[in-house]
Amino acid sequence: MRRPVLTHRELATLPAAAGSDLGSLGDLLYDVYQPAPAGHLDRERRSYVSCKRCHGLLHPTTGGGLWCEQRRCHEAGTVRRGREYRADEGGGVQLLIRPLRQWVSAPGLMEKRLADQLTDIGAEVELWPGFGAYGMRVRFPSGPTLAVDCKDWTSPALLGRRAAPPPPDPPYDRCLWVIPAGRLRDHPGFRAVFERYRPSASPELVTDRELLLTARRLVAAGRPYEDINAGAPGEAPEGLF
Repeated sequence: MRRPVLTHRELATLPAAAGSDLGSLGDLLYDVYQPAPAGHLDRERRSYVSCKRCHGLLHPTTGGGLWCEQRRCHEAGTVRRGREYRADEGGGVQLLIRPLRQWVSAPGLMEKRLADQLTDIGAEVELWPGFGAYGMRVRFPSGPTLAVDCKDWTSPALLGRRAAPPPPDPPYDRCLWVIPAGRLRDHPGFRAVFERYRPSASPELVTDRELLLTARRLVAAGRPYEDINAGAPGEAPEGLF
């Protein structure tokens, strides 16, 4: 799901490109990838343009610009053009269906970027462990195993109501839900509202920047996570983030 846009030829050869027989899952590919909607088509150029950030298809606007459906992309400012596809390229352009773009592909891209950053810092990262029990299993040389899920929600109340720890297998010590740092810039009370509506004490809510900062400190200092994880409810723990 890291490729929300494929040509028909790429879709047909995906099982072979993956190096394995997907079996019945291969048949599902034609259910979850559908012909790209006309609303994404640049009628003058007879082409589609992907977003360089999330890789989904951009929407041409009446003013001659481009718009991305993913909040994190259009909130970042200028939308960046990615690959351009001719309308008839490779037998036609296929787009991952919207529910999977919104709830699987987009969070997956965020998790993949975060996993790469954590690995560079020195953490041991396993993406989608236990057949997707949660987003990432992160381990540090000095201590904890973290279950990490990325959540890019605009409503902290709705996110809080959904707060629940993932299944205990694969095992972990703490569960974190990671939101983009921009959510707190746009909504300074985001964490407090999340805490007000959550039904359970787990997962802990942190931003991507907070997690990366914590990872650097853990790897550099070799200090156990629980020794420095302290703070008031609804606030980033002092000295940790």
